[in-house]
Amino acid sequence: MPARRRGARLWPFDGALAELAGPRPVIAETYPADAYRQVELEMRGNMSKLRQGDRHEVMVGLCDRARQHGITFSPELCRQVAEGFGARRDGDDAFDALIGLLGMIEVVDGRRVERPVHRGASDDLEGWILGQSE
Repeated sequence: MPARRRGARLWPFDGALAELAGPRPVIAETYPADAYRQVELEMRGNMSKLRQGDRHEVMVGLCDRARQHGITFSPELCRQVAEGFGARRDGDDAFDALIGLLGMIEVVDGRRVERPVHRGASDDLEGWILGQSE
């Protein structure tokens, strides 16, 4: 609510992303596990984002795939991606943040729809996950 009082917009309740584009921030909910699918990362059932090796494995080639979509990572970010965000305790947070951002870019760039088809009255009350596949 503090952000809303300062003018932030709430997607999708204040409108579609195209309608909300402008100088004011837009708040949207994302879901990291769905974002993995949005950017074509496969976190198999036996894998965990809490393990550096698993993060490393699923992100192999991520810098190149991003570049193919016109997204340029800094050399430092590519190094961190190649290392699975290291052994630090918050490595999974950095992983989720990057993948979540890439999922949002997929929507903003038009490679994914921003939301599924409206399913009924409850959709007007419940939140939406940006770019969610179902």
